[in-house]
Amino acid sequence: GLGAAVGNPDLMKQTSDFVARDLPGWKPDAKPYVGIDSYWDALLQPQWSFEDPNTSWAQLEDYVRHVKANGQEPALYFQPFTNFWLDGIDNQIGGTALCAGCPNQTLRQMALKADGQPMQLDGGWALDPTNPGVLNRARIALTKFHDIGVRYVKMDFFTHGMLESDSWYDKTVQTGLQAFHKGMKQVVSYAGADTFIDLAISPLFMGQYGNARRISCDVHGSMNNWHETDPAHYQKSTEYLLNSLTYGWWLDQVYDYNDADHIQFGNYYYDSGNNAKLFDGTNPAQPRIWPENYNRARVTSSVITGVFLISDDYSANGDPELRARAEKFLQNPEINAVAKLGRSFRPVDGDTGFRANNMYVLKDGRTTYLAVFNFDKAGPRTFQIDPDRIGIPRRSTFKELWSGQTSTARGRTSVTVPSEDAVIYRID
Repeated sequence: GLGAAVGNPDLMKQTSDFVARDLPGWKPDAKPYVGIDSYWDALLQPQWSFEDPNTSWAQLEDYVRHVKANGQEPALYFQPFTNFWLDGIDNQIGGTALCAGCPNQTLRQMALKADGQPMQLDGGWALDPTNPGVLNRARIALTKFHDIGVRYVKMDFFTHGMLESDSWYDKTVQTGLQAFHKGMKQVVSYAGADTFIDLAISPLFMGQYGNARRISCDVHGSMNNWHETDPAHYQKSTEYLLNSLTYGWWLDQVYDYNDADHIQFGNYYYDSGNNAKLFDGTNPAQPRIWPENYNRARVTSSVITGVFLISDDYSANGDPELRARAEKFLQNPEINAVAKLGRSFRPVDGDTGFRANNMYVLKDGRTTYLAVFNFDKAGPRTFQIDPDRIGIPRRSTFKELWSGQTSTARGRTSVTVPSEDAVIYRID
């Protein structure tokens, strides 16, 4: 979420300190993970050179010690089957030699090919998951993670490893799927059976390889799928995440958890170095920090999906309003109790196309939870609740968990949600 800025060890330590000191109510009864995403290898000396046995991991090991001293668990990131060094296709990559004394392979040699040409997907070279050099790089990184005490790894861009190819290094392989499974079995063995694996961009059915799967990609803090001045911004919206939940809620039966991506209260762009920067707020369409109703809806969308992940600049130099928003929205014990269930709510209705469902429901024993979202800018919206449709008694007590307000319903009832906001009820 913070781009290349996560390669700053001081930012990561200060983030850990903030969670420990100022968010005691976020996860009071268990250790939260504090993780570094892509750019984790910027902490190495020299940077990016994890394959080199002479590289110093001292800064990364210091981050691990700092996080654990704060009563938290460290997390890191790896992408086994792709490489984004686009202009380096003919450069040798460390750790990929096929024999003692042999030269390291190039990306061109390790890439999957169509008609003899290396394949790109989403700007990255697709690498052969059966190539021993590709697998050895994964072994070097993942076994080192385990050795220094990391038991949570986000793994990314697996779709690259499933592409069909002219051929594979392993000549017994006939299809991309077969190659992918051969490679994946090796990758997860390197991570260790006691490591939580959170799969990001990846095929749907990988439950045998991971504990969680990210259900959407790069969700930020805006509310709707439509943006007045830049329609491409829809992919950063809460509604985009909930469109994925509308059609993918059942994936928490394939994985232990659906990952609802990072929660961001701030509104970011990326500079030329891929560092996340807050907008200056001079453009009304691009506020510096999203309004509180957007924040409430984004947190609600996360707790009704599964993995509860935050991602803002909480360092000493970060915006103090971001820290205030985190303290306000991440420490409601009744909201966090829903997140602790780790389950995906199911949509009440379907067939929403590009849009998201407005209502989602989950039964937990004799308790039912109902989340209702109003994506409309025009004003409050009233929704009719049919007790038979969501499976509750015709006489029930509703408690809205953000406000604490309670009411009793007899038969059909209605709830009103403010413009671009969300409510979540516990129904007994």
